[in-house]
Amino acid sequence: MTGIAGDRNNIANGILSGIVLGCGIVFSALAAVIIKKIISLENLPSDEGSLTTLSTLPVWALGFAYIVPGLMGLVATFVKAKGMYITHMVFSIITLLAMGIFFVLGIISIAALAELNVNVPQCIPPDTGCDIPSSLYSMCISVIVFIILGWIFTLVTTILSGILACRNENNAHLVYMQNVPPSMTTVAVTSAASCYSNPNYPTKY
Repeated sequence: MTGIAGDRNNIANGILSGIVLGCGIVFSALAAVIIKKIISLENLPSDEGSLTTLSTLPVWALGFAYIVPGLMGLVATFVKAKGMYITHMVFSIITLLAMGIFFVLGIISIAALAELNVNVPQCIPPDTGCDIPSSLYSMCISVIVFIILGWIFTLVTTILSGILACRNENNAHLVYMQNVPPSMTTVAVTSAASCYSNPNYPTKY
């Protein structure tokens, strides 16, 4: 039963690590598209100057925070080695700490961006005084959603890798016992001993 549970945990770790990897790739792709859109915008309003600053930063590189542990989780799933589980767990913990602030900001930003999009639902038509397309808000919300999902799944894979690493350590100290059928040994002196112990046996001098 322990082996079956371990195999299930290993399969779950691989599937969730693949999801983490996908979250990182999608995050990087969407962030790169958003940056290109911001750079292509002209005559940004003065209150949107922070978007111009954001466009100069390599925000897309944050996706590697999920890509690296996702790949390590997949490798650990196929290798099934204690050292690889520990390595994946360490990198996942670093990702959780590094992306924790983005996780919290993402949850807060979803409500803020949703309210902003409601206030300016048609941001692209002419003569509205708004140069930011509404699709940009949708992509920003999508990026935030993938940040949150990646963080949650990374947390789960960290726990699974810890369980699998401990399981492999326990298996290394197990002593396997095998039942061996008792062997039949014929003692030649049995009959002789019985003769001496039998009082009816005649004694020859």
